[in-house]
Amino acid sequence: FLVVAEKDFSDTQSLQTLTMKVWESKPLITSAEVQEIFVATFQDQVPLVNMEPDLILTNPTQGEYTKKFPPTDENGFTFLEVFPIAARNGTIIPYKVCLQSITEEQACIEESYLIWGNP
Repeated sequence: FLVVAEKDFSDTQSLQTLTMKVWESKPLITSAEVQEIFVATFQDQVPLVNMEPDLILTNPTQGEYTKKFPPTDENGFTFLEVFPIAARNGTIIPYKVCLQSITEEQACIEESYLIWGNP
């Protein structure tokens, strides 16, 4: 089962229709596991190459940090690994993925995953 958030950027890009999809490899994860967060970018259903979205993740013990995704590949995909986060079962880890437009406007998709399954 895969949950995908989708947002249309046509309101922030003049004459362009951008779509960004964001998902994580595991919606429930233990404090010992590495999370993978994926992004796909498209314009009129054509993959966008060399886009570099930003990940803004809130760690409950260390606060917010930002990391840039590697450039998207020829299929419009990129992903980042998030190191294990030491947190108790039931802790929600919020994050957002932001893409900056050529007009310097920014559009973000907010998601989260849950720490669960710790002994």
